[in-house]
Amino acid sequence: MSAAAERPVSAAAERPMRRVLRLAAVVAAGAGLLAAGTEVRLPSVDLASTGGGAGSGALAARTTPVDRADLVCPGPETIGVRGVEPVGTAPAPAAVTGDTPPRSVAPSTVTSGSASPRAATDVRPDGAASVTAGALPGGALSSTAAGGTVRASTTGAGGVEITATGAAAPGFVAGQTTFVPSGDLRGLSSAACTAPSDDAWLVGGGTETGRRGRIVLVNPADNPVDVDVDVLGEGGAVRRSPGSSVAVPARSRIVLLLDALAPAVRSPVVHVSTTGGAVAATLSDAWLTGTRPTGVDDAVPSTAPGRRVLVPALLGGGPSSVRLASTGAAEAVAQVRLLGPKGPVDLPGRGVLRVPAGGTRTFDLGTLTPGGYLVEVRSDEPVVAGALVRRNGPTADELAWFGSTGPAGALAGAAGLGSGPGWTSSIVVGAPVERAQADLVTRAADGTSRSIPLDLAAGTTTTVPVSGVAAGTVAAWVRPRPGSGELFAASATTRQDPSGPLVTGVALRPAVLSRRLPVVVPER
Repeated sequence: MSAAAERPVSAAAERPMRRVLRLAAVVAAGAGLLAAGTEVRLPSVDLASTGGGAGSGALAARTTPVDRADLVCPGPETIGVRGVEPVGTAPAPAAVTGDTPPRSVAPSTVTSGSASPRAATDVRPDGAASVTAGALPGGALSSTAAGGTVRASTTGAGGVEITATGAAAPGFVAGQTTFVPSGDLRGLSSAACTAPSDDAWLVGGGTETGRRGRIVLVNPADNPVDVDVDVLGEGGAVRRSPGSSVAVPARSRIVLLLDALAPAVRSPVVHVSTTGGAVAATLSDAWLTGTRPTGVDDAVPSTAPGRRVLVPALLGGGPSSVRLASTGAAEAVAQVRLLGPKGPVDLPGRGVLRVPAGGTRTFDLGTLTPGGYLVEVRSDEPVVAGALVRRNGPTADELAWFGSTGPAGALAGAAGLGSGPGWTSSIVVGAPVERAQADLVTRAADGTSRSIPLDLAAGTTTTVPVSGVAAGTVAAWVRPRPGSGELFAASATTRQDPSGPLVTGVALRPAVLSRRLPVVVPER
């Protein structure tokens, strides 16, 4: 220990130091609750500014791997509307998968890759680690966990909380998939399991005859959370009703009917805000035209309103559209740009549309050729965006919602990809501005992984079928290489069915790898 560190600290200097240390402890404790971005940053505080005098130090920061990840899944979305329907079981189980990336994904160990995929068999995280699944509220939940992987299944009216600790936490991702093979709710839906938020935008759903939208709110905390739900439509902000404000009990879930909050509203966009805590919000969209199933899918929170938003993995092969909402106090003039495998795709009117303040608009993309696409929206006012693709079959139709996401950053991933006979999973990656190079790492159900090098020209997309490359793939991560341009990615899962094709997908979300902790450095 240095002589400076051994100097006694006066009582006057000790009091402000204790205050700063208590503040640092509170901030550090909350860091584990954040999961948006690749690094959790905590502020540095100069103790000298508190008037500490001799013996004070500076509150520096050090970076450490994140040691806890808490993600929340909606659970069965189509049951559980309080006071409207009896508590029962879902028509099919909600299957949840949580995965820790293999060690080859760690920034210090990822190599540049080779011309062909390379396999790895040792994918377990180093050091102490645990992954667990629990029901919210408590109830029947079947789950298994091994190494950095957890699987759970439930048909009950509740959410699912997935927790990874220790070495399993950095880069941990989770997703939920539900497959209903027949009946009114026939379809394939998926949702990324997310960290709770106090502000979320859900782009999706509708209130046409036969369309049932459900807003699922899950509170994993030990205290109740007050939630306000606002809906925007083509006519502007929808007048609030008594049901627009609810209290979600501690460690519980509430399901609201979209058409009860916004009857006969075209192109709805839902804004969920909270006080006293945070919730995980999901919008379930189920459509029935007469007796013909027209599709089911989930919309999870889009990126925050911005003047530039991007939606990856919009699939061709059927009618497609982009839905926008202007979230500010002024009309937005937006331009939709569509990128495909061969570059920009011409759009009617050069993709320009006006979105009223506090209102929504839908831009029709027509029927695109099969493939993966990237939608880029630029606007003079903040907007949120999502994309819809529809597929028609002999006796049933299908729909899929794709939400906006941020650039991959250091690492982005998704779990819950479909696998097995009849299933096809792909990763769609787009490079909107500059050439992008990355490694795509997939993980199979048996624990093996593969790394596939990616190299995209500026303004293009590529689609990588991962179910054929690694049989039984259940999770995937994209890690840009040093010097790469920004890239955006999403997964797309399809299933062949005699009644008609099934499709769903989720964006690869930026994963938390590390956090910055405050450290008191003695003054020298």
